[in-house]
Amino acid sequence: MRRGEWSMTASAENSSGSFPVTRANLVQPRRYSVDFQTDHASKNADVSLVVCTRNRAERLKPMLDSLRSAILNSSAIVQVILIDSFSDDLTKEVLIEWARDQPFWVSVVRAQEAGASLARNIGITEAMGGIVAFTDDDCVISEDYITAISRAVSNLAEPQIIGGRIMLGDPDDLPITIKEDELGSCFEGKRIPSGYIMSANFVITYATFGRIGGFDENFGPGAAFKAAEDSELLMRALLENVPIRYDPDIVVYHFHGRKTFDQARKLYSGYSFGDGALFAKYFFKHPMILRRVAVLCRDAIREIVIPGDDAILGRRKTQWRLRRLFRGGVAYLKHSGKSLRA
Repeated sequence: MRRGEWSMTASAENSSGSFPVTRANLVQPRRYSVDFQTDHASKNADVSLVVCTRNRAERLKPMLDSLRSAILNSSAIVQVILIDSFSDDLTKEVLIEWARDQPFWVSVVRAQEAGASLARNIGITEAMGGIVAFTDDDCVISEDYITAISRAVSNLAEPQIIGGRIMLGDPDDLPITIKEDELGSCFEGKRIPSGYIMSANFVITYATFGRIGGFDENFGPGAAFKAAEDSELLMRALLENVPIRYDPDIVVYHFHGRKTFDQARKLYSGYSFGDGALFAKYFFKHPMILRRVAVLCRDAIREIVIPGDDAILGRRKTQWRLRRLFRGGVAYLKHSGKSLRA
């Protein structure tokens, strides 16, 4: 079976007994192991909450404490899936120690190789809820997070992707990788979906994976194209007419820890490289990619005459970004060529 290939296993019903969850075998069993599971495990869940982490053993407590508070504050049956993405510190041990003390369903899973998209696909494979929620290991979820998810999803059988609000957790961090809009909205497909919603606060009905599959494991942290795994998933959703929307009531707080412009530039460099690979993948599949590239080229030319004033990326930020987009696009084409020849 190829990476990310969709196959079916036996169905299981959620706690209400009204929605059958057909499991997706996105990841072969040999690529991960379930190292611990609480006695509360069952075949029924309303929400499967997936958190992937790597080498953050000493910094996991705030995130884990927030999971406990949100779950105990909700009446929903929640399955927590904690993925250790091939850490070489004590991350797995910290996760298991925390899981032992919880009065709800927790699974601790270890991936046999690194990669955020692989880890999320493992979470999808193990999920038993009609709703799958994703957050990051440097986030703290709000106390009403689970309740807000339950309100937001009206029809489990309908493929849909919902992104929530991402607040800045530490006021000393730079105001990046956040989305603090207070008004909800539906994505209209008039632009590339990058940044509209982000995987630090993703809610996806399980039915969606049957329509579009899981995350492309070539994108994202730890993979060849470094980033844009959420944007790539959203592009497939857009092409398959899966509704995408933003709900500000689903809130997480992002403690990303980046306080200097150099740290931000490094992050944006990876983002642009990933976007370049994304553009190359979908260049002939959706006209908005060509339009976006044309706008970027126009702005880059304009910067020669009228330089900008971006605090992080400098006076010619579009030119800076285009260089990295080009490198990402070339990397994708080289990678695709190797795949075709294999």
